[in-house]
This record gives sequence, C-alpha cells and structure tokens, in this order.
Amino acid sequence: MGKTRRPLFRAAFRKHSIPAQSGNVSHRRITAVFLKEVYLYTSKIKAVLFDLDGTLRHHLPSAGEVFLEHIRSLGLKISEEDHIRAEHWVHFYFAHSFEIQADIKTHGYDKKEFWVNFTRRRLIASGIRPAQAATLAPQVSAYMGESYRPQTHVHEEAHTVLQFLKDSGYVLATVSNRDDPYHEEMKTLKLDSYFQFFLAGGEINSFKPDALIF
Repeated sequence: MGKTRRPLFRAAFRKHSIPAQSGNVSHRRITAVFLKEVYLYTSKIKAVLFDLDGTLRHHLPSAGEVFLEHIRSLGLKISEEDHIRAEHWVHFYFAHSFEIQADIKTHGYDKKEFWVNFTRRRLIASGIRPAQAATLAPQVSAYMGESYRPQTHVHEEAHTVLQFLKDSGYVLATVSNRDDPYHEEMKTLKLDSYFQFFLAGGEINSFKPDALIF
C-alpha cells in the first residue's frame, strides 16, 4: 500500500507512559504492561471493517426516539428499561432474523402490512400487552410513516478517525446487512474515498452475524 502501518495505539502508548520518577512503581508497571499488550495486539491488525447504518451513518432524530415520544404521548407508561429492550430487539430483528424473514414472506417487504406487523412486534418488545399492541399498531405505524422524516448525518469525528486509519495504512471496508449495493450513497455521504470496498449482505446472500460475510 506504499505506507507503513502505524499500530492504532502507538500514540496512546506514548501519551499514557508514566514517568520513571512516579512514586507509584506498581501502578507504573501495571500500566506499562497493559499498554504493551495493547500495542502488540493492535500491531497485528491489517484491516478494519465498519458497519454503516447506526455506526457511520445516523438518522437524526432516531426512529426509536420518535417512536418512544409518540407512544408515551398516547398515555403508555414505557420505562427506560423497556425502551432499551425494544431497541435491542429492533437491531436483532433487522439483522436478517428468522422473524423478519417470516414476516417478509407473509406480508412482503416495505408494504403497509409489513410495517403494521413490525410496529405490533415493537410495541410488545416495549412491554405492551399483545392485545393492546395489535389494537394500537395500525395507528402508530401510520404516524411513523407520515411524520418520521429524519436527517441523514455523519459525525465529523468519523471523518477524522477514518482519515487517520487510512493514513496509517489499514485496509478499510464497510460490511452492511443491506440487501442491495450502496456505492452511490457512500459517494453522497462523502465516505467513499476512505474505503477499499463496500459489501452488502444481499450481494453474497450472507448476513451478519453469519461468519461467511466476514
């Protein structure tokens, strides 16, 4: 690649080294040993693979935030624990889970029936009783479809980190659970210049966390 790779934590090793004059010899030795282990480990890394949605590319506000605000406005008591559990479920669901595969076969993808059923599942994951979730799902799904208009955002820090990794000589790539290629979107987001390739799960019929995609 024409450049010598710099271990990710070389700078951190220098920054956090404790002067020999330090009175806490034990702490100094432990810190030095730890940083040395980090240095040796990261020096073996040749490539860094990134997820796209929710890692480099974000929706502001997030769908979860808007969903939570709306169902609370309907008088539903949703705790922070309920909300976190539901968000975990959403990530699991869209990771090509058996549930979404079954729902696509039953309802078709990106159709009204699919999103109503997804909303029902999401309400249940938020702690709502199944019968109440089934009643509320059409209205909540319609609200999200009509009102949720997020902005796509890439944090400035992402560009800083990606440029640092590229300049350090690492192979960079994105691996997404999307069905279709997204090269043009990466250009629009001004992220394409950092990466050597972009891979969508649908291109090889393998989706994370399946080991094949890695």
